[in-house]
Amino acid sequence: MTDEKVASIYMDVESGKATLKKILTIISYVVIALIALFVVTFLVHLAFPDIEWLWNRM
Repeated sequence: MTDEKVASIYMDVESGKATLKKILTIISYVVIALIALFVVTFLVHLAFPDIEWLWNRM
């Protein structure tokens, strides 16, 4: 392999790693947001168990 091919492969790998890191960051934030939403709705359910109109819709 020539140095140009090796450099091209290395750049492709580095680009893929950067893209994967961005995708994993987005997925992590989405998962954290969903967990936070679950915790908030659970706490609201504990604080206001008599709000039947809200809990019956789910």
